[in-house]
Amino acid sequence: MSHAVLGALAGLVQLALGFLLQAARVGLDAVVFRPLPWPGVADALFAWSRTLAFAGLAIALVSGALAQLWPSVADARASRAWSGLFVRAAAGVVLVAGVPDAVRILLDLNNGAVAALAAGGFAPDAWSPGILAGAPLLILGLVAGLTALVGYLTLLYAVRAVRLYWSTALLPWFVLHWLATGNGRRLADALKEILVLIFSQTAQAMGWWLTVRLLGEVKDIGGLLLAAGGLWFMARVPSTLRQLAGLTGRV
Repeated sequence: MSHAVLGALAGLVQLALGFLLQAARVGLDAVVFRPLPWPGVADALFAWSRTLAFAGLAIALVSGALAQLWPSVADARASRAWSGLFVRAAAGVVLVAGVPDAVRILLDLNNGAVAALAAGGFAPDAWSPGILAGAPLLILGLVAGLTALVGYLTLLYAVRAVRLYWSTALLPWFVLHWLATGNGRRLADALKEILVLIFSQTAQAMGWWLTVRLLGEVKDIGGLLLAAGGLWFMARVPSTLRQLAGLTGRV
């Protein structure tokens, strides 16, 4: 293949690659790396759920206090049970009351980390003409995969937001379950679920940061395949985090 043809092919691939990468990056910034807010509707949903849960907590507090004031009303086993119930109810009040503020703080931390990790991008002119001309189909396939990934992560982002608001609103009821049974496993799982939902975006931004740098250091086809692995990892982040947190079920 002559140098003229090689140069023309490399220029064509570079032009298409630059356009598609820029379009994919716009999509990522607009949706996938978009700061996730805590809207008024989430506050209203949580407040409604918390009001109902507080009614149950109030009953538990009153019952526990009565058991402590008049232990003769119940036998020794019941008295010890009510004592634990009273302590858990008091802790539950503090936990439920602070949930919205805690979620806002964690979202701010996540949004700041995402903004820092997602800053910058990859310029296709960093690749040599030999790479551009030697594997044009693989390069365009990589970009097509990135475009498809943006679409998938867009849907995942929307589902993540709704799931976060829903899971946070249900948290008071997991507190009630812990209060009634003394078993905090489900409450712990609910808290881990919320943390995964918040920080999965940070983990995806870390995946993007790594992928961009892998793309910038590509020297051969093996490097392109490694960068493709970084893109696939971004799609696998939520499931991976759930497994690391010991959570079961699909995302």
